[in-house]
Amino acid sequence: MKSASNQRNLKNQQGRGNLGCLFSFLLLGALGYLGYKFIPPYVSHYELKDALDELAVYEVSGLGASKKGAALDTQDLVIHKAKEMGIHLEKQDIKIERMTDKILIHVNYTVPIDLPGRVYELKFDFTSHN
Repeated sequence: MKSASNQRNLKNQQGRGNLGCLFSFLLLGALGYLGYKFIPPYVSHYELKDALDELAVYEVSGLGASKKGAALDTQDLVIHKAKEMGIHLEKQDIKIERMTDKILIHVNYTVPIDLPGRVYELKFDFTSHN
């Protein structure tokens, strides 16, 4: 009788182990999926911020494509850089502030992340300067 009882306990323990393993794989898969969805927008954001910091330096030094006081030209350059990185920007998302020895490029945009059952809006807001 003891051996039959031990076998039942052993089968129950094996079932719990399989369930724990399945739960671990599901959790790992969910984390991988979320990383797949959320990491690329953050990488693009940091690349855009770096590119705009560089653009600000060129604009202040006079090496940039825009002429002094022409904020619209700088906005077009920002939109072009963002488009290269797969980020959709409008002119109202970009504010340019020029000073004698400094330029501030303020960018505010949202990236929609499609998740099962809803769309999550990932908001980015930063200022680049020389």
